[in-house]
Amino acid sequence: MPAPAALVTNLALGGAYPAGWNQVTTPYWGLPQSSVDKIAAGGVQAEIDWVRAEQKR
Repeated sequence: MPAPAALVTNLALGGAYPAGWNQVTTPYWGLPQSSVDKIAAGGVQAEIDWVRAEQKR
């Protein structure tokens, strides 16, 4: 049986893609102050639906 393993995932918020749509540049590119406030208050939850992992050969 293989040894247990962990996979670290990273979720990026904001950036050039959402800023292109919503034209928000402050306080962060693509991420409005109202979203920053909800995140800081713990009112946001991110769920990962699936992850694809591949092994280089």
